[in-house]
Amino acid sequence: MAACSLTAVTLLVIPPCAAAQKISGSTVSDESTRLYQQGVELTQKGQIDAAIASFEQGLKAAPRNKLLLNAEGAAYSMKGEMIAARNLFLKSLDSDSGFVGARRNLGIAYFSLGDYQAAELQFKIIEGQSGSNEGDRLFLGMIAEKRSDWSTGAELLKKAGSILDQYPEAVLAYAQCEYQLDNYASSAQILAALDKIPNASSDQLKAAADLKSRIGQHIRVRAEPAKASTGRELVGGADLKKTIKLESPDRLDEAQHKLEAAMMSAPTADGLMDLAKVAKKRGDIALALKSLKHASELAPELEDAYLEFSSICSDHGSDALALEAAETGLEHLPNSYGLMVQKGVVLEKLGHLTDAETVLRSATTMAGDTSIARLSLAIVLAHEEKIAEAEETLADAIRSYPENYYMHYFRGKLLLQFSANAADSEEMNHQAQQSLERSIELNREYADSYYQLSKTYEQSSPARTESALSKCLKLDPHHIPAQYALARLYVRTGRKAAGQEMIARLKTQQRTEEIRQQKQLLIEVAQD
Repeated sequence: MAACSLTAVTLLVIPPCAAAQKISGSTVSDESTRLYQQGVELTQKGQIDAAIASFEQGLKAAPRNKLLLNAEGAAYSMKGEMIAARNLFLKSLDSDSGFVGARRNLGIAYFSLGDYQAAELQFKIIEGQSGSNEGDRLFLGMIAEKRSDWSTGAELLKKAGSILDQYPEAVLAYAQCEYQLDNYASSAQILAALDKIPNASSDQLKAAADLKSRIGQHIRVRAEPAKASTGRELVGGADLKKTIKLESPDRLDEAQHKLEAAMMSAPTADGLMDLAKVAKKRGDIALALKSLKHASELAPELEDAYLEFSSICSDHGSDALALEAAETGLEHLPNSYGLMVQKGVVLEKLGHLTDAETVLRSATTMAGDTSIARLSLAIVLAHEEKIAEAEETLADAIRSYPENYYMHYFRGKLLLQFSANAADSEEMNHQAQQSLERSIELNREYADSYYQLSKTYEQSSPARTESALSKCLKLDPHHIPAQYALARLYVRTGRKAAGQEMIARLKTQQRTEEIRQQKQLLIEVAQD
């Protein structure tokens, strides 16, 4: 089995093969083989755009060739254009669903895009085929760590073998798993390997230093139980809140260290909730989840612990774990409106629309303010393409909660979405405009309301369209759809140079952001 590996900017660094694999198949021309090999060589030299052009030329003669499609996807990944890469890997698998190289690359692309569930599925498929390797276990281990499945993550990363010590993010993931399992000595030993990896970034080194500090605190507390128990060296409870302003951004590090020390000595549900809050603000998601889990164990009736745990998991792509947290909370608090709504929302994200509808309908019948449940139900109905029911649900909710700006906003957005193909499109557009204008009256600070409103003016008033887009961007300068819409409007209204310049700048910014967000990846050009 031959294999070539490419590196993608800040990705896992795997030396490229000495020679490219030859394209096989009687219908593929020698010219396509030459262009494929030429593309691989150009990629190895860092000439990515030229390599993509070469692969494209080869695909003109062999448009469904799995190796060319996979190689071009790998090249796009090196540019940080992971969506384009993902689509090419999917096309490669359309030609051969058993192509392990493209399957692995697809999993890595999903990982880079933060879709950990889709990434895990690809590596699980590979496990059932021949060709699974240490790199697959490495990614499965990192995915398990992202899902807060510490035991599985530690086991898989340990099995990754010597390859682990080459990649900083994998080392950090392994150390984090061991830390969460209270294996502090093992975590410290794993982190020591990070100092020997030359390509560790400053952010990774900072994360390692932070974890080392926390490990040191745990070890000190264990070594000095008398001080910990008397509290002479630690600050806890109400005294801690007086000492530290937890909401102060410039004191978050101090707050976390003191809260951690206090919770090691005498953990309380409230203290752990505070620690989770601070850890979340600092971006220390693993500690936040661990603290919330501990809080729920100390106080099983604490609704906020389950809600926050589920919300954090959902925000970070771990929807299955988010659902589990909501359901666990409902076992202790079966009449919790918040947990019921959270369960419905997560079910919708997972694509279980019928179940989501059932849960949310139940939530709408509960006592008290049910506005969120009604709005969430309308969203699910819209996704189920039950447009009339969604509209009826929204109209009923607005009658009950006429001052809820988001309901008016979503109604306008929903009407806009389906007005284009409706027989009474002009009337629906007018109703959407009225809903969005009412939403803005109730909340003038919600940027996307102005963006949606701009769409209702597109056919009738370029000036009002531009005004709405400008207001959106004043509130949210980074609103990408509004920026593109304004650039296109410039081109359409005779300001072509300004519009094209804006579009070019936006594409550059997006590419830079995609590269910045990239995780460590391993991209294989070709594999039998």
